[in-house]
Amino acid sequence: MIGTIGTAAPEGRNNSYGGYYGGNMDVSEITAGTTLYLPVSYPGALLHVGDVHAIQGDGEICNAGGIECRARVTLKVEPAGQSAEQRCVRAENSADLMAIACLESTDESFYTACGELIRFVCSRYMIEEEECFALASQIMEARCTQFVNPTRSYLCKMSKAILRQGYGER
Repeated sequence: MIGTIGTAAPEGRNNSYGGYYGGNMDVSEITAGTTLYLPVSYPGALLHVGDVHAIQGDGEICNAGGIECRARVTLKVEPAGQSAEQRCVRAENSADLMAIACLESTDESFYTACGELIRFVCSRYMIEEEECFALASQIMEARCTQFVNPTRSYLCKMSKAILRQGYGER
């Protein structure tokens, strides 16, 4: 898994911590085949990648939390058109749509990721935001993935298979 991946934040923030731009998020779903949608604040994005782990549990609680390893990482980077309302990282793999928020409060991280996931789902499937909010209570999976840094990483995700069964794609 790639523990740290993100673009440069406009305020020159240290990428050792996570933020709306990505950074040190420690999300085990960030592996081969995962697509990230990162906000871009500078021309060229100034993408950074590192902190690769062979394995790591959820809720990393100390600096020796994941098993660090060497890795050769191959990325495909292309502009995707930025959503003006995007407040944190969006991601997807073959199974799920995801949102990852990294803020100082665990509550803020959860609520931001949850709201971003709902907007992401509504942009992909024919479902209104109010109904998607109710659906999230039924099928959303959420967890804290990193607790060791000053910003707490929270992942929220919904199954594409379930979404496809009930809602057509836009």
